Parts: sequence; structure tokens; C-alpha cells
Amino acid sequence: MKTLIGNILIGISLITQLISCKQHPQDVMNEYYSKGEFNGSVLIVKNGQIVCDTALGFRNIEKRLKADKNTSFYIASLSKSFTSAAILMLEQKGLLKLDDKASHFIALPEYAKNITIRQLLHHTSGIKDYENLFSKKD
Repeated sequence: MKTLIGNILIGISLITQLISCKQHPQDVMNEYYSKGEFNGSVLIVKNGQIVCDTALGFRNIEKRLKADKNTSFYIASLSKSFTSAAILMLEQKGLLKLDDKASHFIALPEYAKNITIRQLLHHTSGIKDYENLFSKKD
């Protein structure tokens, strides 16, 4: 638990630095990577232009397999709060409603066609455990 909280705090610090743009994002990423505090991919787009597109570290640390821009990383629940905030911002702008069907925006299996955005945000959609759908490569 202590490690998880530490990683979340490092993530928040990293995001804050990247948003402030006092340093070029690539320099910030390299700094965290050199201290052993970052392993992953970052894509930052500002005003339609790519500002930073990089992958640093390993996709499999034990086997020393380098990560690349196509590497998938297991991020657990880290992105849930960011996704929820973004969806609520879209709702405030009138671009969607929480009771809209998610299938209107993303491809879903037939059994999930009637699931709403609200159900996804509240974890009441009934969608099966997604982790079993991914194949293990490394």
C-alpha cells in the first residue's frame, strides 16, 4: 500500500510538472527515468501538435525487454479518476450525458450495448473482468 501511494504521488508530481511546461516534457521524463522513478509511455498533445511522444524503460523488467511506443502497460485503477473527471467535463460542455449508451461512443460487445456511461463510472455495468481478455506476451 505504501508503494502504491508513493507511486501515485510521483505520478501527480510528474503530471504537475508536465502541465506547468517550465521544462520540455521530454526532459522531465528523462529526469524521472534516470532516477528510476518512471517506466512507461507518455503522449502529450497540445493544440493538435505532439509535444512529447516517448517510451522509457522496460516492458518486462526481469527479461530486460525494452518498452516501445506500442507497449501496453498494466495501469490498474490509476486512470479511473482522470477518466471520470474528463467525462464529467464533457458532460458539463454538453457533449454527452451520463445516461447515454457507451456504445454510442465506443465499440462494445453485443452483451454490453445498453450499458450507460453512468453505469461504467459507478462500476455497476456488469461487464466481465477485462484482464482475462488480454493475452500475456512477455
